Amino acid sequence: MKEKKPVITFLDGIILACVLAVTGALAFFIYTHDQTGALCVRVHSDAGEWTGSLYEDKTLVLDGPVGQTIVEIKDGAVRVADSTCPEKTCVKTGRVSEAHGWISCLPNRVLVVIEGGGAQGYDSESY
Repeated sequence: MKEKKPVITFLDGIILACVLAVTGALAFFIYTHDQTGALCVRVHSDAGEWTGSLYEDKTLVLDGPVGQTIVEIKDGAVRVADSTCPEKTCVKTGRVSEAHGWISCLPNRVLVVIEGGGAQGYDSESY
């Protein structure tokens, strides 16, 4: 009498378990992250890192190597209101309100980034 071979071998079971584990981890990652598209502001400086909503008005005063940088969040946009840097390129950037927008003040080592917004879109709508 012939011995029946199992339909699923031991190695097949291990591969199946790995595929299920990876699928479960990906599903957890996708469904637990913010899908609402809410935008937040992240400010990096020598003093540390600050994160907050783009829709809550706030003023941050950050000390840097050449003085103070004042970051203002107001009416759904962020800007560098004032800085002691010589060129004031960060101040001249103006208000930023789009996802992935940023402002930097290199002399004071301040970086302001808008994060969130769900999926990344196109740079131009004329496609």
